[in-house]
Amino acid sequence: MTTIDLLGIVLVALLVGVIAFRIIPAISTYFLYRGKRIVPCPETFRREAVDVAARKAAVWSLIGDPKLHLDRCSRWPERHGLRSGVSENDRG
Repeated sequence: MTTIDLLGIVLVALLVGVIAFRIIPAISTYFLYRGKRIVPCPETFRREAVDVAARKAAVWSLIGDPKLHLDRCSRWPERHGLRSGVSENDRG
């Protein structure tokens, strides 16, 4: 084996290690945040069912801390007809 071959093997091994170091936490993040969760709503203070955007959280965890966003909320269908900035109490 030449020096170039050994250098190539070392670089590939380092690349695989770095990828594994970032992918394992991303997969863990996906499985942690997938599925429905019951959380208190900041608007109504009632419990609501939400789906966290687990794929987005996993992608964000590849480069740092995961950023959590909602995919679905059980309150969204009842708010479907509302304009942004208008609460249910303002509708007459």
